[in-house]
Amino acid sequence: MTATAPLWIAPVFLGLLAAGAAQARPRTVRPRAGATVAGALLLVSLWGMVSAFRGEAATLAAWALGVAGAFAVGGRVFVPHGLARVDGGVRMPGSWTPLALMMGIFAVKCLLGFAFALGWPVAHDTWFRILASFALGIPSGGFVARAVALHRCSAAPAAMA
Repeated sequence: MTATAPLWIAPVFLGLLAAGAAQARPRTVRPRAGATVAGALLLVSLWGMVSAFRGEAATLAAWALGVAGAFAVGGRVFVPHGLARVDGGVRMPGSWTPLALMMGIFAVKCLLGFAFALGWPVAHDTWFRILASFALGIPSGGFVARAVALHRCSAAPAAMA
């Protein structure tokens, strides 16, 4: 049996690389933009898990645990140090973390697609389904942690000069 990758994989991969590379430079970000990105990627990872596993309770719980766990450690792992409130937004140092998070979602989604397309028996094992769902939740929780940090920084009182 031969399988070919869908045509959309290469453009999405290249788009994610470009988006991640753009975030490697220092920039000013509006908290709303951070929340929009976090919400969109949260939905993408949830869709990836639900479309693969039809919303089974164990996989939903594993995904939610991945999101919650990553959010819980997010300040130490996913949020860059040195956020600074500026007029109209938050000055954020460059970071490769967003690229890693986006590629994490992309990689797990591709792995699931290949596993099902190639008929890998492991794709039907409970442990694999739970692990894949958990793995899809982690990057989403990282983006949520980043969005919350942006919001907190923008809402903090201005430093006294």
